[in-house]
Amino acid sequence: MTSPAWDPPRSARLAMPVALVVVVVLTATVAGLRSLSYAYEAPGLQVVLNTADAVIALVVAYLVHGRYRQHGRVRDLLLASGLVVIAVANLPVTALAQALSVDDREQYHWLALLVRTLAAGLFAAAAVTPRTARVDRRTGRRAVLGSGVAFVWLAAIALLTADRLPRTLPEDLPRAAGGPLLVGHPALVALQFLAMVLFAAAAFAFHRAARRERDEFLLWVAAATALAAGARLNYLIFPSLYSDYLYTGDLLRLGFYLLLLVGAAREIRSYWSGRLAAAVARGRRDAVREVEEVVLGSLHEVVDRAETARSSHAETDSQQVVRAAREALATTEALLDEVRGGAGEELLEEPFDVRLRDAVAAIALRSGAEVEVRVLPGADLPPHAESLISICCAAVRGAVAHGAARCVTVTVAADPLRVLVTDDGAPVESNPAREVGLRWIRDRAAERGGAVSLTSPGGQGTTLTVDWL
Repeated sequence: MTSPAWDPPRSARLAMPVALVVVVVLTATVAGLRSLSYAYEAPGLQVVLNTADAVIALVVAYLVHGRYRQHGRVRDLLLASGLVVIAVANLPVTALAQALSVDDREQYHWLALLVRTLAAGLFAAAAVTPRTARVDRRTGRRAVLGSGVAFVWLAAIALLTADRLPRTLPEDLPRAAGGPLLVGHPALVALQFLAMVLFAAAAFAFHRAARRERDEFLLWVAAATALAAGARLNYLIFPSLYSDYLYTGDLLRLGFYLLLLVGAAREIRSYWSGRLAAAVARGRRDAVREVEEVVLGSLHEVVDRAETARSSHAETDSQQVVRAAREALATTEALLDEVRGGAGEELLEEPFDVRLRDAVAAIALRSGAEVEVRVLPGADLPPHAESLISICCAAVRGAVAHGAARCVTVTVAADPLRVLVTDDGAPVESNPAREVGLRWIRDRAAERGGAVSLTSPGGQGTTLTVDWL
């Protein structure tokens, strides 16, 4: 089934081209018009902009952290960390020093420069991290703690060496362009250039990932990081933001945060509008699994019995029965593939463990049984995920419907891939009603290279094991 071409909203499609045009036009205008002033003394406005930028960065970081909690992706964790780092650089490091009118701010300038470069590195790392890379929450918390320790370390170095730090910029800077200046301490120029390269690479990688993964939010992030790269270019060739003056680069930097805010608003809107569609798709998927076990299982049973009962006295009749059953089986499987594909497209973003828990929980809710799902580390991206979920659902349904089980545990492990469904119901050997469902499970697992085994310790309960070689 071929998926339709992705058609994002026009505003999201145009965000990246417009951002690039703005960067080129603004930079070329300031560099080409010698009489144009590119800096205006406005310390109060600098405080307001840095504060607003920090608040926006924290709001967007909270949204991205929500994406991380839902999917566990390394990319979202890195992006949220980068936004928090930028907020720290804007509010306590820069805006607070400006608001308090600190006389000697060189240590704050250098600290802000280092922290912002670290944020650019986090953005670039997030952009090139594969979508499939995931991390558990414990490891994620350790990574965030490590970033906090790194920031404290940088702050301590800046404060302890404040009296020995060189000036970032000369005191007598011109306020009109007259061509690129490239003034300032060599370390400042090098770090600004590094941040520009990192943001530019992140913009390109985010844009590719957005197109590949059909993620509108990443389109807005890509456009925003393009403006961030343009801002660093302006800070590089027309001296930096580490003063009481408002620069053209500050306008591009503000655009960076505004585009992130627009992307966050669009993400929230699409989330709420997609909840109903996801609920409908989830119900359709559960219905498909019901049909898979009941209808397909029964049709397979009809075919098996017809072939077994075939005799020389009723050769023609039995062949007709087998042929009719096989045609019905093929038609049903084709329809299920089509419906299953549509439901899968709408639920593509849900992690495997969420889909598995939702599917078995629906069965448990109807039967009044308790079902526990354990997806062990490394098993969150199994091959043939939908087939695996269907097998688990069939095993749980057989346990609660035919085995009268009240407690079922589903465990998915990796290296090698293994599924265990343990219940406290009647053993399969003593309950022929569970044989049809078990036969379907064996056939479905065999199609994917799996082998099914059953154990009933002490004749109490059943443990169904599926191993993939």
